[in-house]
Amino acid sequence: MRGSSSGSIFLAGGGDELQSRAVDELFLSALPHKRVAYLPIALDSKKHPYDDCLRWLSGAFEAIGPVSITLWPSLTGKTLADLEPFDALYVGGGNTYALRQALREANFDQVIQEFIQRGKTVYGGSAGAIVLGNSITPASVGIEADINTVGLANLSGLQLLGRWSVHCHYHSVDDDELIRLSERGPIMAIPEHAGVHMHAGTFFVIGSSIAVFVTGTKSFHKPGTQISITAGDLRGNQS
Repeated sequence: MRGSSSGSIFLAGGGDELQSRAVDELFLSALPHKRVAYLPIALDSKKHPYDDCLRWLSGAFEAIGPVSITLWPSLTGKTLADLEPFDALYVGGGNTYALRQALREANFDQVIQEFIQRGKTVYGGSAGAIVLGNSITPASVGIEADINTVGLANLSGLQLLGRWSVHCHYHSVDDDELIRLSERGPIMAIPEHAGVHMHAGTFFVIGSSIAVFVTGTKSFHKPGTQISITAGDLRGNQS
């Protein structure tokens, strides 16, 4: 089991720039030099040109404050040395299965893990958040469920969050399936207007409440709640 050791991880539930504003503000405030590498490869570049994606992200972040964003349209040839000049890696949303396959084929799992271990920051939005967890299985749940168009058989994530998996675009109609899946391991279900910041083995809820599913049970956790990376160790403001 792996987990973040010295850096930070931000998980956003998806949605537009207004819905993610609270997460984005905290993320940018944590970056000393405001230098971000942007990885949009979960999206089909034919349907969503990456230059348009960069303009969208730049507009969302620059509404908060100055930031330098470098587009990475591919992982081909990318190494840890290429990430070193940046404070953070932003992994955007799209198809979770395609993203997981691309990271694995580029041998980029270890790069991301070492980047965090060096005290740097990773932001995952929607699919980008799901791949950081223990399993990407929750991507198949809900009205915005992803389709496994690449035929991915190994559904393990990067396992940077301990035993926790992540579900994004959460709605209460997803509960029955998430309760069932939580028998395999704990799940954080993050709505589009919420997020989570992980640092030093603790998750901090941002924006609005998230749902947590542990061994067949569900609970809500308000902004400011602290959740230990150790499954089931919950403390703080619960509702």
